[in-house]
Amino acid sequence: MTQPSTRQTVIVAVALGLAWPFVVDGLIPGFALHLTPRIASTVLHSGIHFDHNSFATTMRVINGVALITVVGLIFGCPLGSFGKSLMLGGPLFVVTVLTASLLWQLVFGYGLAVFLSEWGAPEMWLTLGAVLGVADVVIRFRLNHRRLLAK
Repeated sequence: MTQPSTRQTVIVAVALGLAWPFVVDGLIPGFALHLTPRIASTVLHSGIHFDHNSFATTMRVINGVALITVVGLIFGCPLGSFGKSLMLGGPLFVVTVLTASLLWQLVFGYGLAVFLSEWGAPEMWLTLGAVLGVADVVIRFRLNHRRLLAK
């Protein structure tokens, strides 16, 4: 296994960043439609008493953690597998994600207000952090694996 080139890192970071709006906008409604009712049923039948506000907060946290984990793995594994380092790939990925998300919102007529509202939610920034965290773990694993093979 050879070390990924800088060009390969740039290509992968930009490609994944451009894919972000398509995957996330496709994943969130499907995720909410299929998994949220099951999670809500499990939480309600857990025996813990919830009022409306605490139930809504609990559901937001559980859904957020699940979605952050899934998106972190979907984007972080390839970013770490084909990236040379996060020093180049990480910021380039984040800038491309923000640019692609803004263009997505503008092209489909949602406007700047929806973009700012979407990226004002902590879940979006935590998701980007999860992607970079997974990518970092994959890069470190790949480098340690290469070192062990070289011995």
